[in-house]
Amino acid sequence: MKTKVYIGFLLATFVFFTGILFGQTADEIIQKHIRAHGGIENWNAIQSMKITGLFTSFSEEHPCIEIKALGGRFYSEHHLGQHPVKEGCDGETYWMDDPWFELGFPHIANNTVQYMIEQKAEFCTPFFNYKERGYKVSYEGIEKAEGKDTYKLFLTREDGKTETWFIDTETYLEVMSQSQWSDFAGPVPQDVFYDDFRKVGDVVLPFYVERVFSIRNRMLEIDNIEFNVNPDPAIFDFPKSPEMQKLDFMVGDWDVVLESPGRSGKLQFADSTSSEIHFIENQNLIEEKISFVSYFPINKINTWSYNSDLGNYILNSFHGFYSRMEIFQGVFAGDSLSVDNTKIIFNDDEQTTFAKIVVKGISNKGFVLERLRSTDSGETWALAQRFTYIRK
Repeated sequence: MKTKVYIGFLLATFVFFTGILFGQTADEIIQKHIRAHGGIENWNAIQSMKITGLFTSFSEEHPCIEIKALGGRFYSEHHLGQHPVKEGCDGETYWMDDPWFELGFPHIANNTVQYMIEQKAEFCTPFFNYKERGYKVSYEGIEKAEGKDTYKLFLTREDGKTETWFIDTETYLEVMSQSQWSDFAGPVPQDVFYDDFRKVGDVVLPFYVERVFSIRNRMLEIDNIEFNVNPDPAIFDFPKSPEMQKLDFMVGDWDVVLESPGRSGKLQFADSTSSEIHFIENQNLIEEKISFVSYFPINKINTWSYNSDLGNYILNSFHGFYSRMEIFQGVFAGDSLSVDNTKIIFNDDEQTTFAKIVVKGISNKGFVLERLRSTDSGETWALAQRFTYIRK
């Protein structure tokens, strides 16, 4: 009789615990997962975080930093081997500056890199407020992961990208996840392993994250996590290349005075106008639209860029009166920027007149732009126009 009672007790116990393990819904597992990380109230109090630690790739270890803020904003500095890499997002535009591509300047991320940055930008896991974000989750049962019993959750993001997460049945913390990652901007599957969970303030986070994809193995070992750090919003923005940063002085609203040589050859007042110069959003390109009178009304659209292959600044200037484009190239020489068209050839006809643009007198208050002419292939130059820019 006692044997039957004991067996009945074991069966009831088995059914009870099996019901706990298998009878839970995805929502119930996620709620306990969030509580294990500190609870939704504590996470809602976090507006930003700064993570510092060591990042290992290509068998090399370097310091790294990640800054995350609400709205999907993200910025990171780390090394891939010996090369320093920067990644970021302002909540809409995803970008990367990776020397492995040998571009020499930041670039907009493709869809694969964007998804990689989206995953990095998560404060913890993507299950926080997942319904409000348009994500869907299904519970796929219990499965072994890293020797532990785990709840297998299948997550689909709003854009259709999928991830599989393995949540410890005892701690309700993540053990492992599987998703798409990026290897030289190409999509590859990855396995991610989480360990060394620590309490920071009122929440819990993994201090060890290891990613395995292709033939790569990347390790993030966190030293410190700070919350509500109030980062400078500019760090999330698409960055200008170092060469284009030198042209920051041009950006602004300007009063412009135009002088041209009179009959005596001396400069005299020709017109007073205004100009607005700005960077094209998320591009290393400066644009100016300016109108003035030089005998006739003239409209110009000027764009400045930098060609890293040539090592030259490029000025494209559309002259509205003649409906033609002029192209200039050149460099910073000392404290002035000089570009000319002596090496720009549009046809086989021998060109007799050339032009040069010199930007000088650069200060916080303004600058001077001079246009010069040459009829001897650039041997000598004569001043044709002077534009004095005064910051409004």
